[in-house]
Amino acid sequence: MNRVVVTGIGAVSPIGNSFSESWNAAKAGISGIAQITRFEASALPWKVAGELKQFDAEHYLSRKEIRRLDPFVHYAVAAAVMAASDAGLIRRDPGLRVQYSEKHLLPGLLTSAGVIIGSSRGGISTIEKVFSPDHQASNVKHHVSPYLMPATTISMASSYVGQTLGIKGYCLGISSAC
Repeated sequence: MNRVVVTGIGAVSPIGNSFSESWNAAKAGISGIAQITRFEASALPWKVAGELKQFDAEHYLSRKEIRRLDPFVHYAVAAAVMAASDAGLIRRDPGLRVQYSEKHLLPGLLTSAGVIIGSSRGGISTIEKVFSPDHQASNVKHHVSPYLMPATTISMASSYVGQTLGIKGYCLGISSAC
């Protein structure tokens, strides 16, 4: 059996936008559960959820990528970039875009490393937005973007993380539960 070694950690969670923020909040007993703010929840039987706070996808993706990709991909890319940076595999330029640090890459890493990410719903936020009454009413032709299907598949997170980090090995998106 091969051993797995954790060399870098990244996290995006309701209690922090980095591993250190999340870990410190967890140790302090801070809960990330609060009033729902991302959508109108008054008609729902529950009013609280664990939402990310002050997460800025522009630290990891271009504006064009942010528009085209579902938020679950934003979060996966952010956590993966943090983990790769923590491991010393990449460096970030002042503009916060990813750059590879060739001197830190192990020979064959990009072809032997893989990405496996699980998600329970994939791009559900994008699907909800496209089929919302507001979107349908504002779009007379009911135009659906050609990016809808690829943006919402569960494997999009692992695929985009692999592309962002230049990893060319095994890539898999797993449908998982909560």
